[in-house]
Amino acid sequence: MEKEKMRKVYRFPSLILFLFIFVQIEALWIGEEYWTIVDRGGNLRNGRTFEDFIRFKGFEVDEFVAYWIINHDDKQFEAYGEGYLKNGRVCARFIDENDQPTEICGGFRILSKGFNDGSNPFEWYSISDIPIDRTVEYVRHQIAQVWHDQHQQSVFGGAHITRGLAYAVNLNGTSLHV
Repeated sequence: MEKEKMRKVYRFPSLILFLFIFVQIEALWIGEEYWTIVDRGGNLRNGRTFEDFIRFKGFEVDEFVAYWIINHDDKQFEAYGEGYLKNGRVCARFIDENDQPTEICGGFRILSKGFNDGSNPFEWYSISDIPIDRTVEYVRHQIAQVWHDQHQQSVFGGAHITRGLAYAVNLNGTSLHV
């Protein structure tokens, strides 16, 4: 019964969640050493380079996990999305606070190898293979890779597993909700 319920809630079987591997775990969050800041001018900070970005889709594919956080009107909004290189700049697509796709070329972060040791302690798991308490999250919001077009393409985005929702910006620039 529980598995059947899970299948109904997570209709899209190709949603993959992100797991951060630790020997001892108190909380699953990604520390500063695993992010490259792309400032509002589009520059990489703290001596980071494009080579530091983690490439989950293969070494030849310049698409990365991106994280965007904005503060306005005494509120904070966060979203995971997909970063990419565009005309020598780092840009990213996110679903904004109005549930609309948006593209920006600065003012976000890209998931990167460890600043101190160059490590990549991250792995992807299918949503059906991992308990919620083992996913990386921020404010109950997980990183997701959503596959579409009969498993031919995927995009990075976010998920709210407890609500059975996932989102990303499709490659054609439209919202993708699962």
